[in-house]
Order: sequence, then structure tokens, then C-alpha cells
Amino acid sequence: MVPVSVRSRIFVLVLLLLAVPLAAGERGEIELAFVNGVWANLDSGLQPVRRGALTIHVASPEHRVTVLENRLTLARDGGGPVDASLEVEFEGEGQIVADLETGGLKNRLEDRVAAPRQTVSVWAKVRFERAGGGYLMTLVETQPTVELEIRSDLAGRLVTLCKVFEKIPLVPVDCAGIETALSVVTVPLPGPGEQFLLPGERMTDAEKAFFDRFL
Repeated sequence: MVPVSVRSRIFVLVLLLLAVPLAAGERGEIELAFVNGVWANLDSGLQPVRRGALTIHVASPEHRVTVLENRLTLARDGGGPVDASLEVEFEGEGQIVADLETGGLKNRLEDRVAAPRQTVSVWAKVRFERAGGGYLMTLVETQPTVELEIRSDLAGRLVTLCKVFEKIPLVPVDCAGIETALSVVTVPLPGPGEQFLLPGERMTDAEKAFFDRFL
């Protein structure tokens, strides 16, 4: 079994790759069979939500994501970086934790959360080389974040609690938009210089031949 930390990095790689116009020249599309399936307890840092003096730190310490299908597109014109784009359809469920801080006060709320079936698209400029029996991908340029839709009762509970904080004198808290902000969460993506190893032992011969074209 592949360790969770390795699976997490592979999945981030999957979510790191659509949106830029692709160059003419060498180009191909493929579905990566090893990407589809269930991924559990991935590294899931989420950007905090800030409303005035109120900061909400959101995390999902336990979750399962099911990737239903994916489509990877690679394109290159000349010897420069490869334009990589990936579209992933997935759904998931798990636990969500929100830590609130304002005016020296702290509070924690927890709830179950679901990610309804949805499709996300991400892009990057990358370089590939053979390594460790697979393919080492180095990020040259990437989009900074990706947005995911989630559903939970936590958002409504946070609004109620925020309105309590609003009544505290000298604590400028803005509760507007909190429910919306916690219905679409922003996930930071790794930046230029990060490297990911595509596991050759989990790839088909057709997938290996596909990546060989972009070395």
C-alpha cells in the first residue's frame, strides 16, 4: 500500500494540472487510471476566512475523496516547459473543523461535510524527467489556488456565533458573507519548484508511452 503522505502528494499533483491556452506542436490527452478511485485523509490545508477582526481557520482532518474520472492534456512547442492541464470529476465526505479567533476570544466548531459531485480544472507549466522508476515532475509555473464546493451545517452555525461576537464592544467583526465563504473553500496549491514523482509501478504501458513523448 502506498503511504498516505505519498498518496497525498500524488493527489495534489492530480489537482495541480487546465485553463491556459495550449501551444501548437506536440499535444496529447489521456485518462490516468491510477488517479481514479478513493483517496483518504489527504493533505488539505485551506485558506483562512477573514471578516474584520474575525479569523476562521478551516481544516478537514478526516475525509475521503472519490475521483470518478479525469482528463490530462499535455502540450509543448519546442524545448520549453510543458503546458499541463487536468480536469477532475470527484465527490467526497468527511469532517470539518473551524477555529474562530477575534478580540482574544477563541471557539471551535466541528461538523460533517460533503463535497457534492463536481469538476475542477487546474493548470501548470512543468518539466518531466525519468526518476525512481517513474517520472519526476517539476513545477515551473502554477495557478495559486483551486476552489471546491462543500456542504455542511457548520456555515449556518458560524453565522450565529459571529453575530454574538458582533455585540462585543471594540471588536469590529463583519458577519456578511461568512455562509457563502464557507460553501466554497479555497485550497492553496504547491508553487514553482515543487516536485512530484509519478509512480511508474502504478502506470500502464500506454500511460508511460504518453509521458515519454514529453521528456
